Amino acid sequence: MLHSRLNDDGSAFEDEANIIGNTIGFEGAGAIVADQNSSTVYAFWPGQTEPGPEMGRDMYMAVSRDEGKNWSAPQKLDIDIKGNCRCCPIQATMDAQGNLYILYRNSVRTSPSSWDKDTYLMVSKDAGKTWSKRLVQKWEKCGCPGALYSMSSGADGVYMGFSTRGKSSFAKVEKNLSINAAPDSGKSSTRPMVATNKNGDVLFCWVEVQDVVWQVYDRDGNAVAKAGGRLNGAAAKWSNAAVVATHGGDFMLYYDGHEPAKRKG
Repeated sequence: MLHSRLNDDGSAFEDEANIIGNTIGFEGAGAIVADQNSSTVYAFWPGQTEPGPEMGRDMYMAVSRDEGKNWSAPQKLDIDIKGNCRCCPIQATMDAQGNLYILYRNSVRTSPSSWDKDTYLMVSKDAGKTWSKRLVQKWEKCGCPGALYSMSSGADGVYMGFSTRGKSSFAKVEKNLSINAAPDSGKSSTRPMVATNKNGDVLFCWVEVQDVVWQVYDRDGNAVAKAGGRLNGAAAKWSNAAVVATHGGDFMLYYDGHEPAKRKG
């Protein structure tokens, strides 16, 4: 896994550095978190030190104390994650208090062709020294879902986007999770993305085949009237949208466009 930082004068990216040391088994993308109140940057990834199945993967972390110029040696987190799905990238974020959050999919083999691949949330309140984990949503008898995650931290807390059995959802990280699922349109909803603004509103976006769909929710989890939409057939195949909240409290949504090929004649 290669990391590159923008140089100090903002004119170019520096040469890449491989930060995973001697860990292997790295397939899905890792996650990176920058502390807005210091020069510390955290990188996380699932991996192992000996060849083996995805069920044997652990979670690793490397830390930079100088804005990504130099990195520590990788360290295995002292927690059993019960493997990691090879095709599901992890996601991570940090809240205003400096707590770290990692969202990942485990991998427990239940038959020669079936796995339990449940969504778990890991939390550290001491800069990555110790971790706890909790089940977010189960997915039993699963194959290779290729399901992305999304996380967003704002003034009202941390939000996460996840999908299970072809249904995308989002939830706020709190003691009792209240899961908001995408409205049922008859199509699978995948690639959930979330962003939260300074007012506590949440932009939840997902993809249905190649339709880009979104809805804004208030801090209580209620859909905001006339604050949703759909772009039919707009997304490039296998792509996902990206969402962000602006300083003014508005939202921006980006996606890879798609135009059907025109046949000759």
